[in-house]
Amino acid sequence: MYTNQQIKVVLVFQFLSIITGLLTPGLSLIGNSNPTDEGQVDIPSWLQLETPDPDNKNISLCTCLFSDSTFDKSTRKDFVLRNSLRILRRIKVANKIPKDSIYIPICQNPFFKPGQLDVTCTIWKRKGIITLADLYIDTLIDFASFAQLCNKYNIPNSHFFRYLQVRHYVKQRFEHFETIPTSHPFYDNLMLAPESKHFITKFVDCFTVSVSSDFLRQAWASDLQSDVSAELWEKALSLVHSCSINTRYRLIQYKVIHRLHYSKIKLNKIFPSVSTQCDKCSSAEGSLAHMFWFCPQLFGFWSAVFKWYSKCYSKDILPNHNLAIFGCSTETLDYTSDLQMALQLGMVVAKKLVLLNWKSTTSPSFDHWLKEMVSVIQIERLRQEKQDKRNRHVTIWRPFLAQCLITT
Repeated sequence: MYTNQQIKVVLVFQFLSIITGLLTPGLSLIGNSNPTDEGQVDIPSWLQLETPDPDNKNISLCTCLFSDSTFDKSTRKDFVLRNSLRILRRIKVANKIPKDSIYIPICQNPFFKPGQLDVTCTIWKRKGIITLADLYIDTLIDFASFAQLCNKYNIPNSHFFRYLQVRHYVKQRFEHFETIPTSHPFYDNLMLAPESKHFITKFVDCFTVSVSSDFLRQAWASDLQSDVSAELWEKALSLVHSCSINTRYRLIQYKVIHRLHYSKIKLNKIFPSVSTQCDKCSSAEGSLAHMFWFCPQLFGFWSAVFKWYSKCYSKDILPNHNLAIFGCSTETLDYTSDLQMALQLGMVVAKKLVLLNWKSTTSPSFDHWLKEMVSVIQIERLRQEKQDKRNRHVTIWRPFLAQCLITT
């Protein structure tokens, strides 16, 4: 059986390796083991680091996780362990995570040589002094005196010299050791139980970096040859998660906003033999703005979509490239929230049909869009009912569905 610590390390290493591009998805670290005669799977040697044997002098698994471990002879021979430690080191460097943590174990720590001379540190471990963090007991702020440790953990006075050695070791690791060093969230998450809620999400949050998307806004402004205000851009970004209950439509909106689709101009930069001309009109270069909006072959489709909304909601909604691409425009910011939601979903469905005909010489049809909308609206009803907002769904889509009945 695997211990919680072993399971945790497997999850963390595999997950972090994949998201950082250091390991191919599907490669199981836990699978690098040999079958036993009993038909069971033997624990890989790299997981046997965390052994219950108190006399074991090998490097502790926690030492690998919470300190800047170096490779000894046994580590170099173990392929999985060697590469796992290399991955962990890269993760720390890339994310500027401190090399050492207050969760470094005292026992089975090969970098604290005095701890391997006798059973003193093993005794401390049994009494509750397991990591360096346990040495800070005065409201978890100040480094404990020997008297404080004796009073709390009931350790004998004969261990005083070992206390001085531990204190010197901590001083070498942390410059201002008198007060407890600040722990990085990465190390705090490693201390969580693997079955705890949002375990993986907390690791993702550690590596989430806020990157400005202003260069995308400027790229769209240049492509559309019009100003895209910061307010409009922030609104467009927020609509990625609210435009639909359907994850596929959210992904479409995300890719459009972040300019992830391959236009003819982008393809030409990769493959010079590919023409930059639009496949539909063959009269202009195929930029993203052109292929989503400005192409003459799309004029009829977009006009019909905007005309339909104007008829349904009795409001003059003129064709607008910002509304079509971003799901909002300067004008729609003043519309009711119900009409804004109806327009957001309609625009992302329209963009889906444009993408389905991305390489085609023909443009999407309005009838196809209308049929797709009726289907999607029924799915949206489920979201409103789940949130106990059935009346809201009726308010948003009754004009749309009523016009469908009149038309048919």
